[in-house]
Amino acid sequence: MESSRINHPNDLSLARSVVNGSLEACPAFVSSYSALVFSVVRRYFPDSDQDAPRDAYVRTLEHFYRSGLADYDGCTSLATWVMTVS
Repeated sequence: MESSRINHPNDLSLARSVVNGSLEACPAFVSSYSALVFSVVRRYFPDSDQDAPRDAYVRTLEHFYRSGLADYDGCTSLATWVMTVS
């Protein structure tokens, strides 16, 4: 089996910093990926009111913050990974 290669070390650093509770990293992650997360979430709720997609958006960001970003390995860009797992 081939070992995974880290192709996006800056993205991996950001993800690990969020997981480790960095006070600077969480806002940086939200600033960079919030719109992407919301656009993915909206696709699952195309005709619903504002509350359902907003709640899903918040739950998704909480998941990334609490544990989800720990699964990111840096092989793909963080944006691609976020789109895939959102």
